[in-house]
Amino acid sequence: MNRAWRPIATAMFQLDVAVLLGCWALELVLVTLTGPRPLIPGEYVVGVLQFVPLLLLVRFTRRRVDAGRPLPLGQLALGVAVAAALAGITTAYPDYEAANIGREIYGNLLLVALIVGALERQARAVRAQAIAHEMRETTSRLDAELKEARARQLEAQIEPHFLFNTLANVRQLQRTDPGTGLEMLDDLIEYLERSLPGLQRERTTLDEERALLAAYLSLHRPRFGGRLHYDIAFPDRLLGCELPSMMLLTLVENSLKHGLGPLPEGGAIRLSAESSGEALLVDVADTGAGMGAGTGGGTGLANIRSRLALRYGEAARLTLSLNEPRGVRASLRIPLTGTSTA
Repeated sequence: MNRAWRPIATAMFQLDVAVLLGCWALELVLVTLTGPRPLIPGEYVVGVLQFVPLLLLVRFTRRRVDAGRPLPLGQLALGVAVAAALAGITTAYPDYEAANIGREIYGNLLLVALIVGALERQARAVRAQAIAHEMRETTSRLDAELKEARARQLEAQIEPHFLFNTLANVRQLQRTDPGTGLEMLDDLIEYLERSLPGLQRERTTLDEERALLAAYLSLHRPRFGGRLHYDIAFPDRLLGCELPSMMLLTLVENSLKHGLGPLPEGGAIRLSAESSGEALLVDVADTGAGMGAGTGGGTGLANIRSRLALRYGEAARLTLSLNEPRGVRASLRIPLTGTSTA
């Protein structure tokens, strides 16, 4: 029994049915209070039947609007006129005289027009909101895909940039110190064996980045000799934390090229990491030449800032500051993700 009444109850609570039943109930109350005689049971049935044409019109109209095919104004007006005529003829019961029917049709016409117009406007508004929501979703998805494509393009720029610099160093050493150049070439092959499998990954862990950095710095020992000292101090509890690939390598490359490279005595590079709330903080500090006029404007740093903005928005940043007693400190702050042991 409950299952049989469920579809009826669902239909009763539809907006158009509720509005029509409300109008019918209000009409009965007004007629009962102001009428010269009490209504007979048959007139209650007639009162309900006068809204049947209107209900059919509203349902037909809303289905077309929901399907994206709204009724033209001419068809809608014709439907209102037919519904009002049928409702008026039904309401004229039992006095089917021309004057009486005309009066009832005229009286129902305004009611029909108001209700249908309100429901039609509501249906069109719902459809417009659905279309607008779909457009926003499409725009958001395309924007995300565009950002992802741009991020991949920026990531792709980093590895060729690094390889170009390294091969240029190998070429220079081949001219001045062939033995050291050959040793550096062997280190490059070992580094590529470590890094190539992960080039397609968008993210890496601090542990994987530590191994890459160690291989990268070993690659440059032949060129710098005793002028290069480095220390990678990443706490074990943070080694599972994730960060965008190649970022730390770019910062270390920047320290070698612009910090330690110009100094005859070289210097040291220290990498450290810590967590602060929901952020991972990684510092790359060198004791190189310090901040000059062009510090912070290179291709590598520009790529890092663009990638951070694309992936994290304002939740991540790269800042440069003076290191004590000499050099530059690059500080990377990104949202803390991955495995971290407090």
